[in-house]
Amino acid sequence: MASVAPTEHELRKTLGPYKRPSTQAAMSQLVNTALPFGLLLCSMAWSLSASYFLTLTLAIPTGFLLVRLFVLQHDCGHMSFFPSRAANRWVGSVLGVVTMFPYGYWRRTHALHHATSGNLEEREMGDVKTLTVREYQRLSPLRRLLYRLYRNPLVLLGLGPIYQFGLKHRFPFGIPWSWKREWLSVLWTNVGLAATYAALSAWLGWQAVLLVHLPVFLVSGAVASLAQEPYFEIDLLNPGLPQPPASLDRDTPRSTVESLLAYFDKEEYGAAAHLLDLGDLPLEMQANRGADLARQLKMIIDRQVLIPWTDLSDRPDGWLDGAE
Repeated sequence: MASVAPTEHELRKTLGPYKRPSTQAAMSQLVNTALPFGLLLCSMAWSLSASYFLTLTLAIPTGFLLVRLFVLQHDCGHMSFFPSRAANRWVGSVLGVVTMFPYGYWRRTHALHHATSGNLEEREMGDVKTLTVREYQRLSPLRRLLYRLYRNPLVLLGLGPIYQFGLKHRFPFGIPWSWKREWLSVLWTNVGLAATYAALSAWLGWQAVLLVHLPVFLVSGAVASLAQEPYFEIDLLNPGLPQPPASLDRDTPRSTVESLLAYFDKEEYGAAAHLLDLGDLPLEMQANRGADLARQLKMIIDRQVLIPWTDLSDRPDGWLDGAE
């Protein structure tokens, strides 16, 4: 028997408490991430006298924890980590010294990234450079080679973190000089980094500091670069559904919507479910819930949603003819 979908009121009541920041939850996450991160850094410094292989091994979980600290900084940037805006700013700024990402500068560029995400005319700010097929074809052979080198995993995940941590976020000359608050954020972060690493070098020696921190930032930078990739491939969509009908066409955005609307007209909701992403459902629920969700989507479209599906691209790469 198919389960009944919750109403909008029930969803709001259930999810409402989770949209409000909690100081207790924020402090708990901050402590359970920063504390093991600090302990692992100390363990890495101690392991230098035993085995550098052990040091490199410890760099893996330490790098992941550094990414986690950056995630908390990210939430501070969205003013969603603490209820207090001041607390978000202060904690975000301190974490910016740890992650080497100036909080004020990163927060503004990240906001622009959200505002322009998916807009081909407004790329570069916070993105991994990605060209369309047509743009790539227009490049000279030399520039194609340079682009392929840039996108090579060895460059993107190896040299990329060194560039991000060592140059781009230390001297972000790509932003306007009129962004005074953001430049001040960069300045104070650099001062904090210089003071921190000077003190650590005086205590442990600059060689030890380099041998500990470099692999940590390489690991975290590689993980962050992978997370930035805007595209992904899957081997099978909705494996819990039966074999898709022969008439199914999801080769392009337009043909996908055309197939969906055609199945809706014929009330073939089981077939329409193949055009939905049911990946969040357990495999054993996809067949029953998929048809139910397709039926609900048709009801929504019939009520208030107008889809200009003829304006969608009819190419597999999604390119709109005439767009530059």
